[in-house]
Amino acid sequence: MVSITTYLFDGKGDLVPIERFSERIHKTEDVSGAIELIVDHKPVLRKEYDNYINYMWRDLISATLLLARGQKAEFWYTGLPLTVTFEPMRAAKDVLITLTVLRYDRKLARARADFRELTHNIVTAGYIYCEHIMKFIPHRCVQELHDLGEIDAELHRRARRG
Repeated sequence: MVSITTYLFDGKGDLVPIERFSERIHKTEDVSGAIELIVDHKPVLRKEYDNYINYMWRDLISATLLLARGQKAEFWYTGLPLTVTFEPMRAAKDVLITLTVLRYDRKLARARADFRELTHNIVTAGYIYCEHIMKFIPHRCVQELHDLGEIDAELHRRARRG
């Protein structure tokens, strides 16, 4: 089981799932929020690690594109000493996801996810993020939408190869 949820901060400072977010976003550059990734009921990316959601999604989508191409991928939380690694395993049928504190090389979370389920859910959540964020900031997500399409195409190629 893999689930991914995007959160934005509301006017009260609470994290609200992006689908229920109805306030206006006044800042057009850095939007604060969080991405929560849960694998088999275990949080890997926690919503408590809030950050600039626009950079998080850009980096998560770029990493997923590399993963879809069969490569190991890594990205960092902006301004936090945290790195996320996606490592293909078992002939790319599984993915090892690791959240690490950089300075100490300490693993905060580690989980193994099914490749297809993980990538499919990231793509779906990425489209939801772009759909909602573009209501507030129309110029956002141009590259992200392109990369999501590339991931979709790569996943279809992989499915045809068997």
